[in-house]
Amino acid sequence: MTSILSTISGYFSKSLILGAFLPVVIFVIFSWLFLVPLLPSDWPLFQPLAGLDKEWKIVAVSFITIVLSGLIYNLNIPLLRVYEGYPWKNSWVGRWRTRHYIARYDEAMVRIEAMRALLRVMDAALKDNNEALMQTVVEKWKSYRRPLLAPSFKDQPWLVIWETPEERPRHNALAAQEVWKDLKDSIIGELGRERIKVKREFQDIRAYTLPTRLGNVTRSFELYAYREYKMDAIELWSRLIAIIKQEYAASIDDAKTTFDFMLNCSALNGLLA
Repeated sequence: MTSILSTISGYFSKSLILGAFLPVVIFVIFSWLFLVPLLPSDWPLFQPLAGLDKEWKIVAVSFITIVLSGLIYNLNIPLLRVYEGYPWKNSWVGRWRTRHYIARYDEAMVRIEAMRALLRVMDAALKDNNEALMQTVVEKWKSYRRPLLAPSFKDQPWLVIWETPEERPRHNALAAQEVWKDLKDSIIGELGRERIKVKREFQDIRAYTLPTRLGNVTRSFELYAYREYKMDAIELWSRLIAIIKQEYAASIDDAKTTFDFMLNCSALNGLLA
């Protein structure tokens, strides 16, 4: 048995062992511990194994594990597309989830544009020495803590939220000037974080939105090269892979192996559940 396994293992690549074989081993162990005790002892699937010796049972289980690993390995792309949402995006669940992510994308873009508008207003207030407006912004920021998430955010423009005639007489201009710079830096930081989040989790074209978070993240990095360099990464990848440095290719392979491990564990243990 040892010689058989060593011969077979010579054909195993790192991505196959860690990305497919290890999740299958975990699946088989969990099935043996939790599923097999629940099944009837005279189940037809167990009949061929009943008369085997212990060593041959191990060989049989190992063979099943290897075959299942090869199956999972070769079904990686179809399984990935299921998780991305391509096969079921036109179903009622897919359309509902797609609308959900489109709404999240629109909300994020509104926040980004609102923060940009706010920074322009702040620059204008500082240039005109509008101390009343400065103090209003400071007080509203403190009261909301994260004003971009305030309930009235979507319904009112920034100046309506942060400047009302009733509040102007009680402003303390000196206090506003002291914290003005820190407040602006905080808004710039939040703007940067929001832009990074949009770039990582969404693509710029709303029509490309998919019904799962994984699908949208994948499409985002697929479109990144075109968005930044006007280069179609999907079409050129088969040519780039032949000339990139070996160290860089190895890092990409390691990342893909880790991703496949989590993907296959999710699928197999979801099936087990």
